Amino acid sequence: METISSIAKRLNVTNGRIYQIIEEIPAHKQPKKDVKGKYNFTKESVEAIESYYKKAFRVVLRPTMKVIEAKQLRADLEDAKAEIKAQK
Repeated sequence: METISSIAKRLNVTNGRIYQIIEEIPAHKQPKKDVKGKYNFTKESVEAIESYYKKAFRVVLRPTMKVIEAKQLRADLEDAKAEIKAQK
């Protein structure tokens, strides 16, 4: 039986991230809660969570995104250094 923790462990994310993903997937694919408030995962709900995660993860890891982010981070760092220097 799947749990939030088992899915999180398999995807190497936090339990909180799984809760976020559940909110993002279509309502008809979201797991339903039992009377105690625990999720009952179906094969379809687990596949929807994994699919959503893989698509989101793939977007973040595109090589061009890394280059743009790294260049922007360097530029931001240099701007911050210049501001600190100017305040002294």
